[in-house]
Amino acid sequence: MWNKPQDPWYHKELNIKYFAYTMLEQLFGSKTRLKVLRVLYREPEKPFFVRELARAVGVQINAVRRELELLVSIGLLQEIEKEAEDTSKSGATLRKYYQLN
Repeated sequence: MWNKPQDPWYHKELNIKYFAYTMLEQLFGSKTRLKVLRVLYREPEKPFFVRELARAVGVQINAVRRELELLVSIGLLQEIEKEAEDTSKSGATLRKYYQLN
């Protein structure tokens, strides 16, 4: 399908990995969402803190937060509140973690 010379998307040096990534990006609608899902699916049992995910994917925290809210709203992720181990820095007693549903 994609390797026909008359196809406008055909290029003989097409990098299949890049092509698959861009297809997934189009399917999921956002690079950040795709990166977040990749991290979460690598360790499905582990709950992630927002800042931890932002560092893992190399994206600004607000962009990650926006994607997490969307993924929670569609039921793909669950939001878990846990007591913070160290409250001296932020002063917050509860932290939100995100995990695959």
